[in-house]
Amino acid sequence: MNTKEYIYLCGPTVYNKVHIGNMRPIVTFDLMLRAIKYLKPNIKLIHNITDIDDKIINRAKEENVSEEEIAQKYTQFYLDMLKAYNIKTIDYLPKVSEKIPFIESFINELIKKNYVYESNGSYYFKTEKLDTYGEVSNNTLSNLQSEEPNLEKENSCDFALWKNKTEGQTWNTKSLGVGRPGWHTECAAFVYELTKGRPLLIHGGGIDLKFPHHENENAQFRALTNLPICNEWIHIGIINYKNQKMSKSLGNIVFADQFLEQYQNQTKASNLFRLIILSSSIQSTIELNDELVNSLIKKNNQIQKIINYALLNNLDHIVLDINPDIIDDLANGKFSNVYKTLNELIKNFNSSKDEKYASMIFNIIKFLGFDVTNKNINDKTKLIYVQWKIESSKKNFEKADQLRKVLIDKNLI
Repeated sequence: MNTKEYIYLCGPTVYNKVHIGNMRPIVTFDLMLRAIKYLKPNIKLIHNITDIDDKIINRAKEENVSEEEIAQKYTQFYLDMLKAYNIKTIDYLPKVSEKIPFIESFINELIKKNYVYESNGSYYFKTEKLDTYGEVSNNTLSNLQSEEPNLEKENSCDFALWKNKTEGQTWNTKSLGVGRPGWHTECAAFVYELTKGRPLLIHGGGIDLKFPHHENENAQFRALTNLPICNEWIHIGIINYKNQKMSKSLGNIVFADQFLEQYQNQTKASNLFRLIILSSSIQSTIELNDELVNSLIKKNNQIQKIINYALLNNLDHIVLDINPDIIDDLANGKFSNVYKTLNELIKNFNSSKDEKYASMIFNIIKFLGFDVTNKNINDKTKLIYVQWKIESSKKNFEKADQLRKVLIDKNLI
């Protein structure tokens, strides 16, 4: 019996470097999954990589290299960013190019159910055949239909499961001919394969994917199982940069590595981004402007000082149970409650300098996936810290000030 339960998050199309808007969904889910998996260790996260796409073909032409080179280059970039942003909750990371045989069999199952028609060598899903089409986007098929005619489609909402393509990377399949899979099919196939036809607990992605991508994923799963693809949808808001939506035409895209470089001299940048996500509601648009960033840099540096305090006083070895309310709030995406609790603890520590609060904050921050390391803290700096406290207690102020300056120069206190 398969005791695993699954959560799915749509991943990137690897034709370019991911930007911070692309990173928001996976950081959001990483926060939630740390709590969800704590409560239910059998839950697994599926996060796909789309390494077959027209955008990849176009990028390969621009750079005069193969599609495989483009896909591998930007897949590796994404993997590097997952590591840099401390993402540790992904269990399955399937690539489309590695799953073509199963995608073919998945489409054949839909053909057997009479949900597919062939047109000019491509295979399309019959949306009119599915009574529930529109349930994800809370709409009706008639409202979603376009007035623009498409000679290949029976209905404007029908979507390609397999594209008859000769340009770019293609596969020669026995049943479908030469071509490559449609975008909406890959995710539905991955879910169907891993869950064995059972609905996901949660399916997530950017709010811009609700229609048509998530609608069409759900339609295929419904057609095969008569069940929705998931029990719950989580659609994550976008990030606006300085009051504008990030776009290539405006030239205001902040790539994931650029964000880390931009703020590395002011704060621990990966923690700053995690704090930005934690301080925002999941569905809301994040208005990333100087006011917000500067405010959260101050908060992040406050947290780092508490991390330093815990490390210097060896409090990191004290493992405390996390408040169950924090775990429940995090698992249910109630980030504002978690952020409020964290701020209250920080306020309590700052007013009391009680090691109890430092230990609690350190354990919570570590649980939330923040980087709690500091390369400047080692046996030598710990010894300086101890000596500083001793000299201060003895009122040897000149010596204490010398030691204190060393600690300040290393940004430890």
